[in-house]
Amino acid sequence: MLFRSLAVEAVLKVVNVSVIGSMAFDSGADYAETVMGVSVPSACAELLQAGVAVVGCDRSAFPDSAASVVSLLHDSCDLPIWAEVNAGQPEFGDPLPTYPETPEQFAARLEPLADAGARFIGGGRGATAAHITSLAAARDRYLQKAQRRSP
Repeated sequence: MLFRSLAVEAVLKVVNVSVIGSMAFDSGADYAETVMGVSVPSACAELLQAGVAVVGCDRSAFPDSAASVVSLLHDSCDLPIWAEVNAGQPEFGDPLPTYPETPEQFAARLEPLADAGARFIGGGRGATAAHITSLAAARDRYLQKAQRRSP
């Protein structure tokens, strides 16, 4: 992971911006490691040391496990968490993969992701404007529900 840390450090030396350190955790037990075997806690520690403002995950091929990875990120550091999920698991066709989730199915991912600690939730591959619109509506419902629970 050294090259990621060096890239973050190089950017921060040149410009004053906030950097999101997001990685694909798509290997290992429960798909909670990178393809190079880096665990979520190790990734968080290195990205935090490099100076990122936000940590995150790309749940490319495994969107169903996104909330569990976000929970691991939340337990591993105190930074805000970014989660990018695809519109379902890719189905490989000819010539390109398709993503089967409807906008409503996609938006149903918001509550478990937010409850696990995600503060930025975005659409990955297969997410259309309709998916994002549905996600925004789910966010509004989630926030209204949270307000009703607050004293």
